[in-house]
Amino acid sequence: MKYVYCNVMILAGILLSNSAVANVKLVPKAFHGKWVGFHDGTKITQKDATKICRGSYDNDYQNRAWIWIFDSKKSSFRSVMYYEDNYIFHPKSYTKYSANAIKGSARVLFQPVGGKEEAFNDKFDFSVKDNKLYLKHISSKKKLATTIFMKCTK
Repeated sequence: MKYVYCNVMILAGILLSNSAVANVKLVPKAFHGKWVGFHDGTKITQKDATKICRGSYDNDYQNRAWIWIFDSKKSSFRSVMYYEDNYIFHPKSYTKYSANAIKGSARVLFQPVGGKEEAFNDKFDFSVKDNKLYLKHISSKKKLATTIFMKCTK
């Protein structure tokens, strides 16, 4: 009887986890690709964007760059800071979901280079307009800020 109960519980867990995955939405097409900006709020120029997209270390980019990557085949998206530290966002729920705007909460896996992985909850608020990505967030000065990112081209 113990064996049957264990198998039923495992099967229930598998079914529940698969149904949760089935309800996750893919990131809308307008967001797909790699977007670059500066985490200090400095306005990015096309010249800076091109260099960051190529991985340039000129102009102290490795200490200033903020990169967002949205994969067309995934429901998660990734933030890269300082060319090294990864934040992988796994959306849990959306309060806004349209072709050009996503807002909600996510479970975030932080993977620092040479450090210990951490997981935490966070919110996100993105929109795309005129081929630019806008992120509303709380700045290091604890104020609401909007950072603008430019899309990398191939």
